[in-house]
Amino acid sequence: MVIILIGPDGAGKSTVGRALAEALGWVFVDGDDHQPEPPAARDRSARLGGDGSHEGRLRELHEVIERVMARREHLVLTCAASNAVDRDVLQGGLRQVRFICLKAPRAELEARLMRRHGHVVDTARLHRQLLDFEDAGDQAIVMDGTKEPDILVRWSAASSDSSASARVFYSDSSHWLGTSARTPYCWRRLSTST
Repeated sequence: MVIILIGPDGAGKSTVGRALAEALGWVFVDGDDHQPEPPAARDRSARLGGDGSHEGRLRELHEVIERVMARREHLVLTCAASNAVDRDVLQGGLRQVRFICLKAPRAELEARLMRRHGHVVDTARLHRQLLDFEDAGDQAIVMDGTKEPDILVRWSAASSDSSASARVFYSDSSHWLGTSARTPYCWRRLSTST
């Protein structure tokens, strides 16, 4: 099985991913380690009609998934995968791939990025990510990224059980942009019986 943690910069993908892989005894791959260019250069290249390195990176990550699955190992992978096309490339028709989307309000994401040592905070990039992020819909289990990592690890580990059917429903996408005062999440366990 493969769990891919998705979401914008600062959502907690790497923190939760490492802890989840350790808790499950699975292989961990941080998608950021497979970036061909620094983020600012990638964004600039994409705006100028770049060379498709984003697609190449996604295909490379899919190949990593295939190699791990061929060895009959399990994997936790992190990648922004901001749209359905990205997620489809990563999954590539493999049935044992699950997505978990970590969502948090923009203010929280910015605060987390500011706390990173040696990391340049690009709020314009984050804003673009949030505007461009397509709802994961039925492709992902959506989790409240403001929760403590140990809680998210427990929820994620529970989702690795193929019989589990748990979802977090996100009530208002404008919450990412900080324009909603509503409670953004509710946890609901769906029945596994038909």
